Amino acid sequence: PTAEWQALSQSGVSAGYGIIWSFLSLVPPRDIRVAFVEPGSPAAGSVAAVTRGERLVGIDGINVVSNNTASGVDTINAGLFPEAAGEVHQFSLEDPVTGSRRSVTITSELVTTDPVPSVQTFDTGSGVVGYMLFNEHIATAEAA
Repeated sequence: PTAEWQALSQSGVSAGYGIIWSFLSLVPPRDIRVAFVEPGSPAAGSVAAVTRGERLVGIDGINVVSNNTASGVDTINAGLFPEAAGEVHQFSLEDPVTGSRRSVTITSELVTTDPVPSVQTFDTGSGVVGYMLFNEHIATAEAA
């Protein structure tokens, strides 16, 4: 909806968990990873503590990797992209190093995205190197 798009594009506010997903494979066997977690978001909280690189293997009891039924895909999409604040979903995540799995329940909130969360310079042997993490092409990114 227009109002949601304007809230996101002009102020960086949208319903979610504060996770940017990386979709390495959209069809079974799916491979969906956590690319970034917004500091201070529901996903970053001490209970969920979602971390970059974790692999999503389940949502609300549905196997994300292999389920390809219409109802399964609907459940996956509803969990990945909540429509409003207050939606509760259970995620099964796999550690990229150990392969261990854990389940976390996260409630969506109105999350304000910082589109440029890191800007730094580093002195190196060959001069100064700049680094910028740029996550979103939205209005609030312009000043940063």
